[in-house]
Amino acid sequence: MKNSFKRIGAGMLALCMVLAIVFTALPTDVFAATITYSSSSNSGTRDEICISLDGTGAADYYTSSYTFDTLSQQSSDQLLQSLRTLMTSTHTKITSYDNCRDYATRTDCENEDGRVILLYTSYSATRSQYNGWNREHVWPQSLGGGNTSGGGADLHHVRPSDAGVNSSRGNKKYGDSNNGTEKYGTNPATGYLGGTYNSTYFEPLDNVKGDVARICLYVYVRWGSAWGADSITEVFQSVDVLLEWMELDPVDTWEMGRNEVVENIQGNRNVFIDYPEYAWLLFGRDVPEGITTPSDNDGVTANPGGNGGSGGSSSGGSSSGNTGNYTQVSSLKDGDKVVIVNPGSNMALSSAKTGFYNVGVDVSTGFGSISGTEIFTAKKNSDGTWTFTSGDGKKLALADEYNSLNDTGTHDKWELTSAGTNQFYMKNVGRGVYLDWYADKSNWSTYNPDTLDANYVLTFYTEKTTSSGGSSSGGSSSSGGSSSGGSSSGGSTTTTKPATQPATQPSTQATQPSTAPSTGTSTPVTTTPPTSSNGAPAPMATNSVPAPTLPKGDEQSNPNSWILIVILVAIALIGGGVAVYFLVIRPKKVKSVTEPENEETNDNNE
Repeated sequence: MKNSFKRIGAGMLALCMVLAIVFTALPTDVFAATITYSSSSNSGTRDEICISLDGTGAADYYTSSYTFDTLSQQSSDQLLQSLRTLMTSTHTKITSYDNCRDYATRTDCENEDGRVILLYTSYSATRSQYNGWNREHVWPQSLGGGNTSGGGADLHHVRPSDAGVNSSRGNKKYGDSNNGTEKYGTNPATGYLGGTYNSTYFEPLDNVKGDVARICLYVYVRWGSAWGADSITEVFQSVDVLLEWMELDPVDTWEMGRNEVVENIQGNRNVFIDYPEYAWLLFGRDVPEGITTPSDNDGVTANPGGNGGSGGSSSGGSSSGNTGNYTQVSSLKDGDKVVIVNPGSNMALSSAKTGFYNVGVDVSTGFGSISGTEIFTAKKNSDGTWTFTSGDGKKLALADEYNSLNDTGTHDKWELTSAGTNQFYMKNVGRGVYLDWYADKSNWSTYNPDTLDANYVLTFYTEKTTSSGGSSSGGSSSSGGSSSGGSSSGGSTTTTKPATQPATQPSTQATQPSTAPSTGTSTPVTTTPPTSSNGAPAPMATNSVPAPTLPKGDEQSNPNSWILIVILVAIALIGGGVAVYFLVIRPKKVKSVTEPENEETNDNNE
């Protein structure tokens, strides 16, 4: 009997060893490839990169005219309008500001644990610790709608945040803080680093930067002027910085899980979580090669045609986002050679004159007629103003009197202010007048109007150059190359972000500041609105588009992974069966052959 137990135990041990060896040999992503995005609570994991839309509601959300293949072919303005219509028409429940707190244990938990992950610090708080965290408007109220309804109560926008970090962030724009002051959380997130800041910009940690960028893009496209979000540079240092952060911090399974839960509550999705590629296309940029996204659509070329530039407001008329060898840019750098265009008339500013006034060159059919008299070199001055000199050596300036441009005038400094996305007003600092296309006279002049209408809206174009990442974006190209975190890896659904916030409690929390590199060299234009009344661009018109079917189903699976698991388990069972046979069954048969002799021996003993 003892020998039998020993043999059975040895067989079971052998079987366990075989199974352990088999499952140890399995790649870890075989198990990570299956994710259930719960419709009731966030089941995702922070810093686990999501590189698949399988198992999400995206398949049922982006249907008909809203598929990526269709939308990615649209011009910037067409894309802006389509995404706005999609996210507005499917937004079936308008939540309240109180709802943002009540739903936090579902939208902002991790792995359905009911705790609340705080923005910036990534601290995991309890619902009862609400006195230590508050509801953060990622797009600050004072830079947007100034209220807690509509866009100010949208679950895609409002996030729980540590009160102390939220206070230091204030209404600063997001941008490069140049290793500014570190800001740590307060009770309950004491000791958790939330980012750095200076007098102008707040810079979150690397593994939060993408989240922030995608939220701000959502507010800009979904709400626009309905919540005072007329230009992305109202809240970001520049478009270049936003795109760099998008690439640095890819979507993780937690962010995708939150997208799922919010859709279940209010009906719409944040399209920039499912398709981060739209961020580049929205601003007329090519999608970088090797970028890591849930949809894996890298290297997409922006549509050069269409009517509206790079995602700008409709108030300035229509202009092409890319025309011939020139492309519209979102900001200027010192030394850029630019063509200045009024998009409503498609007229470019020339240094050539007819009488007292500067003539315009029609670019509605392309920039083939552009010469050195229409190409101005932009120089940024130490006080933040700009001066412009044409290719034939003429300054863009004004004399002490008269509103016509005078290349020998002393007032040659210009202040740039936002007129919508990628659109600007140019105000002469010395004279306080604005550059405008004088439509009645069909020439360029300056004036100080009561209302800044479409004649004062300007766009800047630079000659196209090819960036290292395959992006062709003129004088303001986004950073290229592969994103941090690597490229998509076959059938795997998740991988790990390069920059992570420690999951431990304050006693083991790292205290070093963010080590993010400088975020680009592009110099942002000033976005303070002009003092003239009614200067804000008009909101986009809303087309009548039927709402797509709301998503169904949550399960994500990888059939190939399960086939591999079944095969390996079968091998383990066969191997275990062979071990049991030789260690247990076969010895029993040998025993049955010798048994009579043992009985005889026993009889003799008796």
